[in-house]
Amino acid sequence: MFSHHDFRGSNIMVTEPDDEILFCDLEYSAYGWRGFDFGTILVEWGRTFSEFGKSEKDIQKYPNDETIKGLLKIYVEESIRLLGPKFANNPVNSIDHILREAKLFSLAAIMFLVVFSIKNDVSDGISLPIDKKLFMQWGENAYEGYFYMKEMFGFQ
Repeated sequence: MFSHHDFRGSNIMVTEPDDEILFCDLEYSAYGWRGFDFGTILVEWGRTFSEFGKSEKDIQKYPNDETIKGLLKIYVEESIRLLGPKFANNPVNSIDHILREAKLFSLAAIMFLVVFSIKNDVSDGISLPIDKKLFMQWGENAYEGYFYMKEMFGFQ
């Protein structure tokens, strides 16, 4: 499946006055797992990237299953409209399966943030200067959040 791979609120724009939805920042787009796109947007649900990871309790803002299932229901309905009823006949396209997939990839998105924080703890001389302490705190909070969410999801 073609995926964005950086699917977050800051990469989704709604135009005025016609409310057209546009996706931007497509340099990572490629064929991959839909779960990664769901996981990324769910991990940042209800906050901006700059708000994410400011405390170890921040991860608890993850949406509940009923909220996620509402989003997935729209995804499945639109996929059936575009791809036909055979989409719904495949068990991997059930809402419960996609929900588990989204949770697994939420953990991957959090671990990506840990690695991103470690990798970007020094200025590359090209980009804006970074706050090394802030990046390391994000990484530590994300690392702790990973284990919290793993337990919350019931994964071993």
